[in-house]
Amino acid sequence: MREAILLFGGEAVLPQMRRALLPLKVYIRPIPEGEYTCTLEALAGGEKGAAESYAGPAFPEPMAVFAGFYGSRMDNVLMALRRAKIRIDRKAMLTATNRQWTALMLYEELGREHEAMQQHLRAHRPKEEPKE
Repeated sequence: MREAILLFGGEAVLPQMRRALLPLKVYIRPIPEGEYTCTLEALAGGEKGAAESYAGPAFPEPMAVFAGFYGSRMDNVLMALRRAKIRIDRKAMLTATNRQWTALMLYEELGREHEAMQQHLRAHRPKEEPKE
C-alpha cells in the first residue's frame, strides 16, 4: 500500500501540512465530505465515490488517517507535524481492524477514545496544594 495521509475536514491545516511534510515526500489526500461513507481501505487505495454519498454535517475537528507508514518513517512524519505546530487530535493508523470502517465510524471511535483519555488524565492529575 502506498504511503498516504487521508485528511478529513482539514482544509485549514492542509497547506501547512504540505509544507511541513514536503521534505519527506508524503502524499496527503484531502477527502471530500461526500466520501465519508467509503471504507478507509477504499480511500487509501485511491477509490472514489460511495454507494451512498454523505450529506451530513462537516466534522468539527480534522481527522488524519495514516496508511502504509511503518517504524521510523511514521516517527519522522509525526515529528515534522509537531515541529510545524500542527495539532490534529483525531489521528489513527489504518489497521486490519479499522480498514473496513467508514470515516464516520472512525471519527466517533476516536472521539470516545480522546474523551476517555482526558477523563483519565483529569482523574490522575496531581492535586495542587492550597496556597496560603
